[in-house]
Amino acid sequence: MGHEGVGHTILLAVRPRVLQDALARMLCLSGFDEVVEFHPKGQWLGHYDAAVVTTELPEGVHAAVVITLPDQFGSAGLATIETGSRSSEEVAVASCLDIVALLDRLIPGPASRSDELANLKRPLQ
Repeated sequence: MGHEGVGHTILLAVRPRVLQDALARMLCLSGFDEVVEFHPKGQWLGHYDAAVVTTELPEGVHAAVVITLPDQFGSAGLATIETGSRSSEEVAVASCLDIVALLDRLIPGPASRSDELANLKRPLQ
């Protein structure tokens, strides 16, 4: 299930808060990423491998990959992906699982986050 070590550092600055919490929980369950949740008074400044945001990247934050979700309400739609070269691409997202799959593609970890989550759903044999 979980893996030793940290895969990547991922900042979540997502609204509504329940979506951020769900996404953080899913990423933490994979066991190899360091997940930082944005809080206005928190210590989150710095560089991240990826950031998932609903509006814009918080001031003082730099990320190699930025995924901007469709809107501030957690709706499905087109997310915008920006890479370090500032090229952008739009991708359909409808759930937290879609966001996890995007992170698998953009910043692969020691194992697939999506597969790790699927394994957690399977009953023990």
